[in-house]
Amino acid sequence: MHGVENMKVVAFGGGTGLPVLLRGLRDRVGDLTAVVTVADDGGSSGRLRQELGVAPPGDVRNCLVALAGRRRLAEVFDYRFEAPGDLNDHSVGNIIIAALADMAGGFCEGVEQASRFLRIKGRVFPAATESLTLVVRYADGTLTRGESVVHEVGKQVLEVSVEPEGIPAPRGVIGAIQAADVLVLSPGSLFTSTIPALLGGGVREALADFGGPILYA
Repeated sequence: MHGVENMKVVAFGGGTGLPVLLRGLRDRVGDLTAVVTVADDGGSSGRLRQELGVAPPGDVRNCLVALAGRRRLAEVFDYRFEAPGDLNDHSVGNIIIAALADMAGGFCEGVEQASRFLRIKGRVFPAATESLTLVVRYADGTLTRGESVVHEVGKQVLEVSVEPEGIPAPRGVIGAIQAADVLVLSPGSLFTSTIPALLGGGVREALADFGGPILYA
């Protein structure tokens, strides 16, 4: 194991927990990669997902901002409109990432361009190459589809999966896992943020082959 300053760390999650973890690690470890859920379907991300067919950018945006070297531009990415009309509750960064994805021909490519704009310290990958829909099975046999409804149900969760199944994780995700010294599951919602970040195609096999420590923050 290397010293902390030389460690290669891959962190999985989304929501508010993963950005907090990234801020704590960015100046302490040598190589930091974030793998971010793309199952969000609420708020600004959900609207862009529905209207433009883009993967939900909000959780990715939060991680990019957490690692950004260009702090003034990060503040612009984080700015949220609060006025009546179509832009209400949209963040500027979500719209920029959606535009970059459209211009570059894919969500992963758009995120990569946003990473360069912000000069992030580390790497940010979506958990899968396109949007995923969260499917939750409860102990009473019922199912829900969609991340935004899980917290409203209040039942014991039995199983979490995604649709469609088998959508691959970006190649960079698998390579980062294989090269990592430590994997970290970020704080936050286990069922709506952390587990969905692990469900890109190929990640399960990479985790099974990983010989280092896996930490749950």
